Amino acid sequence: MPATATTPTVTDLLGHTIESDAGRLKLVEALGEGAYGVVFRAVEQHTEGTSSKKSPNQYAVKVLLRADDHTVTGQCQSREIVTHKIASEHPNVFTLHPVIEDDPFIYLVMDYCPGGDMYTAIVERQAYCQNDALVKSVFVQILDAVQSCHEK
Repeated sequence: MPATATTPTVTDLLGHTIESDAGRLKLVEALGEGAYGVVFRAVEQHTEGTSSKKSPNQYAVKVLLRADDHTVTGQCQSREIVTHKIASEHPNVFTLHPVIEDDPFIYLVMDYCPGGDMYTAIVERQAYCQNDALVKSVFVQILDAVQSCHEK
């Protein structure tokens, strides 16, 4: 469904709260943007009558503009969700939590990694520079996850 003057775009959702049976999530920070969507950091919002002294749970939420199921884009979205659910059974793949659908968006709720992405760790922070043991450890974890994906 194309965005109209009354339909917000994916990039307009900062501060938006998502309601679902699983709870409420507030999109508080844009983490990245790709060709098909935006990934936000979201924090769990406590509902009235509930309080918690612990820090709220945080998630990464990929927001996609919902495509019609009969289109190639809609079929790709469905395949991405099914594939991620299967792949996230492995401990080295981020877990796909609830997939929340409303009109006009799909929200893929995933684990949040506060350390950032691999590109930032490698290039900007140089976390792996001259640390062969760390490079080997991470590389083996990636290979293990990829092998699991291919097996499934």
